[in-house]
Amino acid sequence: MYYPQVPAPTSAADQQVANDTYTAESVVGWWIPQLSSNTDSASAMAKFWSLQGMAGHYTDVFMVSSNDYTSFRHSGYYVTLIPRTFSTAAGANAWCNSEGFAIGNCFAKRLSHADGPDGNTVERG
Repeated sequence: MYYPQVPAPTSAADQQVANDTYTAESVVGWWIPQLSSNTDSASAMAKFWSLQGMAGHYTDVFMVSSNDYTSFRHSGYYVTLIPRTFSTAAGANAWCNSEGFAIGNCFAKRLSHADGPDGNTVERG
């Protein structure tokens, strides 16, 4: 299993990414729901905590840095995902639908250390 070299955390979001490395690595290659992304550490943490606080419903959300995975088109983002694994993007997107997320707020993502962004994101439409 690959574990990215994590620099010393400089923000709460960086610390969250470091804390969530094991969870993130456990879902590499699976389709999972992506719930948010933000370049600002404070905004990323606010969204992260709001998702966790939704009646305790999403207590297992986790955060990655887009810098650590080749499947993101842009670096510099804190990305919040949830470890609901699916063999297809359609399965992850169906989960987003069943949970009532708005189209732009939840879509299928696959984390990878080798594959580029093409084919690893499927938005709902």
